[in-house]
Amino acid sequence: MFFGNMVGFEFFEPQALSTATYIERDVVLVVDRSGSMSGAKIADLRDAINIFTSTLEGTPVQEQVGLASYNDRAREDVQLSDDLNLITRAMAAMPVGGFTSISRGMDAGHSIMNRSRDAKFVEKTMIVMTDGKHNRGREPRESADEIARDGITIHTITFGAGADTTRMREVAAIGNGKTFHAASGDELRRIYREIALTLSTMMTE
Repeated sequence: MFFGNMVGFEFFEPQALSTATYIERDVVLVVDRSGSMSGAKIADLRDAINIFTSTLEGTPVQEQVGLASYNDRAREDVQLSDDLNLITRAMAAMPVGGFTSISRGMDAGHSIMNRSRDAKFVEKTMIVMTDGKHNRGREPRESADEIARDGITIHTITFGAGADTTRMREVAAIGNGKTFHAASGDELRRIYREIALTLSTMMTE
């Protein structure tokens, strides 16, 4: 507190400052490995994820990243870790095929996040990507509701003309996140880089 009109003191007016507060983040990537992701699409996704992790490595925030993937079934490919090379290796070895259960992928990502470090200033984010339409398992919006109740932000990315943009927009809205659409591999790479940069700081006033 500052006092004016006193001998030897000057009057100071408080100023509102906007500062960048750096916090830790746990991020789970949920990616589509259904049959429609074969060929150029999975190659584009691998490139985009590599850009995402390399961008994170250049930020001042301490991130741990995990990876879940899905077709009609889901698996937990990488548990949360600050070794981002694990993500690169898992993506390189990832097979494609099968149907599309977005909710099972999200549930697998939720399971990974449930083992997140228990720290006061850890922000939790899930990024769900698909190139198709959900056709197996429960409604993804139900999964989103459960995930959001645990304080996890959900961003969604749709890729290509066959993706269900309406449903994924609703999933992001439930998860208090943003939705993105990539019409091409170049756009997919740009989106993952943009998200990585956005995750790096949180502005407070």
